[in-house]
Amino acid sequence: MLTALKRRTIATTAVYVTLLTAISSVALAQGPSMPPRIEDAADTGNFVAADNSSASCRPNKIKFLAAPMDTSQQITGSMTFVKVQSATVRFTQGGTIASCVIVQFSASTLAFDPAVMNVRVLLDGATIAAPGEMPFARDDTGNQVRMANFFFADVAPGSHTIQVELRSIFGQSVVMGRHSTMVQFAP
Repeated sequence: MLTALKRRTIATTAVYVTLLTAISSVALAQGPSMPPRIEDAADTGNFVAADNSSASCRPNKIKFLAAPMDTSQQITGSMTFVKVQSATVRFTQGGTIASCVIVQFSASTLAFDPAVMNVRVLLDGATIAAPGEMPFARDDTGNQVRMANFFFADVAPGSHTIQVELRSIFGQSVVMGRHSTMVQFAP
């Protein structure tokens, strides 16, 4: 039997998944969250970003998984990266060739001036997603909701783990509040 709190948590998670799915549909249609792209003349799905990085991503199908929404607060002053609690997603990349993986991370954060919080996403504990380490919170006057998109261009078929990490650039306390992690991949 579901308690009222569990029903409310399930309903809230469903709303977040619906919102993230809608946002991801727009993001997928527009391409990864990278610098502006320039389509190549042959329209092969390849693009060249402003920083000259390139990728190709045209899966026939997409599947997504979301980590359970975490409503706890994580406070750190660590200047080295630490794992964001409950921001790990395990998935199996399908297909017979490498394909892209898109990660969407949203969170309620707090970083009073001069504190700055950066985030990054790792694949299998080693590969850093594009666009790399990103400023995520700074100069807050109160709790702020933020979102970032990350992209892996060539993820081989098989089992993988996504992990979001954070750090405080200058060592002041920063707060990672309620957050959600969604991963899109080839089924």
